[in-house]
Amino acid sequence: MSMPLAPQIAPFDYRLVPGSIRRIPESRMKHFFGKIIPLKFASVKDASATCRALAKDFGFTLKQETSSSKNIYLYCSREGIPDSRKGNKPIKRKRASIRCDCKWRIILFQNDADKQWEFRQSQNPQHCEHNHELIPPELMPRPWPTSMLERIAYYVNLGVRTNEIRTAIQREFPDQPWDERRFYNRLSDERSVFFNIKKIFLVFQARGFG
Repeated sequence: MSMPLAPQIAPFDYRLVPGSIRRIPESRMKHFFGKIIPLKFASVKDASATCRALAKDFGFTLKQETSSSKNIYLYCSREGIPDSRKGNKPIKRKRASIRCDCKWRIILFQNDADKQWEFRQSQNPQHCEHNHELIPPELMPRPWPTSMLERIAYYVNLGVRTNEIRTAIQREFPDQPWDERRFYNRLSDERSVFFNIKKIFLVFQARGFG
């Protein structure tokens, strides 16, 4: 007997719920900055995790740039424009995009005096406000469980094809709402890690260490 597949949901289904979208009061982001900026952290990881959690309470999610400098930028996850509007490259998959060129961001920096990590606002007013509505906390997408992410990594390491991984994960975790965007992003991350490890192994093997 085959198991039912996980329910399919479109990214941010809150759009379809009458009255579920709320306008952003002008003081909303001031309140956010007022809560996060006074805090100090011993590590980037702790600072980022706290900021992400607070952002979800306020109705938006974040993405972080990879940086080796003392300034690290955390952007609204709706930063940038959809590929369909760029017009400079073919679109491989037609997936709904939540990107709306939101300019909001916050800067994480290391204080030279005490070596603690702190947040500060951008000097640009555009970077301090969102250009879209916020998500009510009760409708904020929840992260997938660690066991589900580990299974995706497991299938990637086995070299299983995308469609087969999708089917397997949906059958193993039928109670988890399905998010195609999240699945592809996770798949891409895991494959990047896998191929980097494989590349390092081949280099060592070529040098006679394998």
